Amino acid sequence: MNRYVETLEDRTLNSATPAVLFADQMKLAADSKATVMALRQVVPSLALDLKNARLDVLQLAKSPANIALVNALHNHAYQFGAMLLVDYNKLIALSTRAMNKVMVDGFKLKLKPTDTTLQAKLQADMVAFATAVVGPSAKFAADMTAAGTTLATDAAALAAANPTVTKLATDLQQLQGDAGTAFSKVQIALAQGGADLNQFVTDLTT
Repeated sequence: MNRYVETLEDRTLNSATPAVLFADQMKLAADSKATVMALRQVVPSLALDLKNARLDVLQLAKSPANIALVNALHNHAYQFGAMLLVDYNKLIALSTRAMNKVMVDGFKLKLKPTDTTLQAKLQADMVAFATAVVGPSAKFAADMTAAGTTLATDAAALAAANPTVTKLATDLQQLQGDAGTAFSKVQIALAQGGADLNQFVTDLTT
């Protein structure tokens, strides 16, 4: 984002039509919806794997250690699933408020493209947008990383505690594969949102 903000003064701002800018907004809204849907599917996509891992453990000789390990795996999956949704919703709420100011500036500048006061306001509001999303974006990214790492660690610990139980090892491997797929879908949606945001900024500032 900053690389666009830094070059605003050298551009003829808002040459894109209102229809183009509106289409950009619709794409961003669709990207946000797709990301939320992908996040909401993370835990459901692991539900069967988590159930199978628990059933595998319950079929073994009673072990408080195993119960604690499988409970940790289950609890962390649900905790991170909820945390990531909260993180993303906070990020979107904050970024939407900041981006609304940028969009209003852009439409006003469309009517007065040579107004230096409006150009300066657009630049300032874009800087404010970029600054506002730094913290929430960093937290969301950190929690995404922590979720993947924690689930992998939990699965590895449970498998290591039962090295001869092939069924459990297979089910835990399946869980990690499904987790990777689920997080990959979130990343794809996020990447599309980033690309469309870049396009919106380009359309707004060229």
